[in-house]
Amino acid sequence: MDERTYETLVLGTRLFIDLWSVKGFVPVNCEHPEDVRTVWSRLVEERVAFILVEEGWFERLPHPVKQRIHHMGRPVWVPFPDMKLRED
Repeated sequence: MDERTYETLVLGTRLFIDLWSVKGFVPVNCEHPEDVRTVWSRLVEERVAFILVEEGWFERLPHPVKQRIHHMGRPVWVPFPDMKLRED
């Protein structure tokens, strides 16, 4: 039997990435959405099943990249609320 191990990657700001990596998800260093092309080959590797991403980060992706993502069956991109430090 062929057992495959799938990964969940995390993209976004450093705080978002660091917090999710504590849970065992694989951090991908790409602080700025316009730089996503530099890590694209890592994001679409066969063993990647999910990509957790900050909602605001995802919204700032270049339009052609977002269109490509919407037409992909895999990996699944999962936006989460932004990680912002609250100033009291």
